[in-house]
Amino acid sequence: MKAIFLLLHVCFLLCLKCVTSQDNNKGQCSITVEDPFDWRFTIIELYDNKVDVELFSTTYDEPLSVESCEPNTEFFNVSANGTHFIIRSTHQMENFDKNTPKKSGFKNIHTQCSLMCTKAVSTLPIDFHVSDYNNHDPEFSQASYSYEVPSPIMLKTDFTIYGKSVVTEDVDFSNQDVQYTIDPDDFLVVTIKDDETKKYTAKFEAKNNIQLSEEKVYTITATDTGEIPGPRSTSATIRLKPNKDQSLDMPSFELPQYSFLYKDESSGLDPSDVSQRTIKLKTTKQDIVQNNLRITGELKNYLSPQYDPVTSTVFLKLLLPIRTSSAFLISTLSVTTDSTATTSIIVHIQSNSKDAPRFTEVLFTGHYDPVEEEVDLDMPIEVSSEAAVKVTVLVGGINP
Repeated sequence: MKAIFLLLHVCFLLCLKCVTSQDNNKGQCSITVEDPFDWRFTIIELYDNKVDVELFSTTYDEPLSVESCEPNTEFFNVSANGTHFIIRSTHQMENFDKNTPKKSGFKNIHTQCSLMCTKAVSTLPIDFHVSDYNNHDPEFSQASYSYEVPSPIMLKTDFTIYGKSVVTEDVDFSNQDVQYTIDPDDFLVVTIKDDETKKYTAKFEAKNNIQLSEEKVYTITATDTGEIPGPRSTSATIRLKPNKDQSLDMPSFELPQYSFLYKDESSGLDPSDVSQRTIKLKTTKQDIVQNNLRITGELKNYLSPQYDPVTSTVFLKLLLPIRTSSAFLISTLSVTTDSTATTSIIVHIQSNSKDAPRFTEVLFTGHYDPVEEEVDLDMPIEVSSEAAVKVTVLVGGINP
């Protein structure tokens, strides 16, 4: 399509040149001294970043003056200074993109200049073939956008329904597209193009339900896909703040399970893994958390969950010594606000007695073969002890 358009454009220029040479000039004012120059018709090709520069110059030896150019164009100046015939762009070329409606490819500006020489008055048609130079960054309508939204932001929801649209303008007249990206990448961003203007609107779709417990800041980047000299980008800030009066709290624990170690007669629990030292809880309704924390299962009589709203952390307070013959105890820690979140609490029991036998692991795994009715362990069960040890299995009916 572009090749056909260019071919039609060339045909138009050749036709115009032919008509002009027959009807207007008739060979008058052919006064070139240096380079060959067709005074019957002139084509000037340039990019729109050529601001206030000389586009063409040639000398002449007989009197010549430029009477007028019609239609008059603010972007170009045609003059004769006594020795040179000169065509220049003006400083108004700085505004060429802004003053030019959106179109693809290039723009033609045609003018006809009346020249006065010793022979007579002659008309010189000039066709300015202006190509777009991608020299403008996309411009956001605001440097920062802020929204107060219900939380969670549901799947496929566009948060801009709670405020102003995110819009960029790309004044380069031939640009056909602006692409958006957002960081963090929580949203799919689609570009809506206005065919009548140079503006592009970003539409957002949440990829998942997004729970906001505090303000979250995003960076949105608009990239102009222009080719020459290349793409250009600019960024703006998006701030999403939860509207607590319109939000549903969906609390969540940072990890699906937490492991602790308990030694005989100790006053508290030690984390089995230093990376799991604290139990982090995300919630927007901190004021009701403490009254809605629960421990169910084997540890419910031994532990009391305590919530610190400053650090958003749950601590497990030991109520009384844990006495059990089990190697570990498992319970569920839960919290309920507008919905319920749970995590598993595993407490490994270790005796303080030097004479007590010790397993090398607190948990052993394996695979059961229903045909052979045997368990194939992933690792051998090893026990360290100063005395003879008898191993028994409490459940499962497996003979060790």
